[in-house]
Amino acid sequence: MKRTLILTAGALALLLTACGGSGEKTQPAADSVTVRQPSGPVPAENPLTRATTVNLDGHTFHVEIRRFVDKEQPTVKDDLDQEFYDNGVEVTVMSEGSKFFHHTFRKDDFSGFVSAAERRGYVFLGMAYDDRKSGGRTLCLAAQLGQPGTGEGPAFTIEIPLDGSAFSIVRDTQQETVKQEEMGV
Repeated sequence: MKRTLILTAGALALLLTACGGSGEKTQPAADSVTVRQPSGPVPAENPLTRATTVNLDGHTFHVEIRRFVDKEQPTVKDDLDQEFYDNGVEVTVMSEGSKFFHHTFRKDDFSGFVSAAERRGYVFLGMAYDDRKSGGRTLCLAAQLGQPGTGEGPAFTIEIPLDGSAFSIVRDTQQETVKQEEMGV
């Protein structure tokens, strides 16, 4: 009996040693992913500058498009209640050493094309030179509004006449959604 008791005690000691035996109970690792919402608004898009030089109607135009975080505009919340700063886009067109066109576009420039609810939920995603639509007597830019993080929303064409008259904005019904990579800025 003594021998059985010693063997049992030895086996128990061996078992405790093999299993960690410290006597401390550990919690199993939690199977969770913690997603922390940043506190306060974050930029909807990163600042970006793109430039291109084009020849139209016998003239050379240097088009610079600069997207920037516009903290002066109202913020936008997504479906998860994350708050985003909107963007502005500054367009400068130079021709033969002179400033031909300069305008800072904001989401409000497109307010006649989208509902009040869309204006509250959309950010100004960006703008790019549109080589396919430019030509003749018009320099064209593609622009897009959309929900933060989706890259989808209504597309627009900004037509800048080469005669120096006022620009116009037209809803692009053929291109409702565009990947951000295609928009450039």
